[in-house]
Amino acid sequence: MGKRSHATPRRFLTRITCGDTTSGASGGSTKRSPRSRERTSAFPEARRVLLGVAKALREAPGPDAWIQAIFRLEAIARWAREAEAWDLADLIARQMLEHDPAYGGSHLALALVAEQRSDVPAASRALAAAERCWSRADPDLPELALVRARKARIAADAEP
Repeated sequence: MGKRSHATPRRFLTRITCGDTTSGASGGSTKRSPRSRERTSAFPEARRVLLGVAKALREAPGPDAWIQAIFRLEAIARWAREAEAWDLADLIARQMLEHDPAYGGSHLALALVAEQRSDVPAASRALAAAERCWSRADPDLPELALVRARKARIAADAEP
């Protein structure tokens, strides 16, 4: 069996978790289609491939590869969240944090996973860490605005 080539991890993850959008299948049925079973069984392959990509990114030598790795890891984490592959999103967020704990995006990725899991204390800690990391960023940085909005929502939800 030969290796499959996928243009991007996003396309690969989307293809196996969401299906081929050109197939013409309707989404109204509650029965599991053969396509659905295929996607479910293919997810471990996507996880394996994307974790391999993450490992290769982190091991690439040189400063340019190092900085590119954090942004590519961030993209993989985002794609995993979009595909609702939360365990994979968590693993990638933790790898981001190991790779660059000073990058606010590492903490934000972890916070988003914690929020999805309703782990408010972990989400709060990660959001606070992201805000600290971006404390000297441009005030209109979209990610910083997102962090502050999520912190405010958590605080408002905690009020009696």
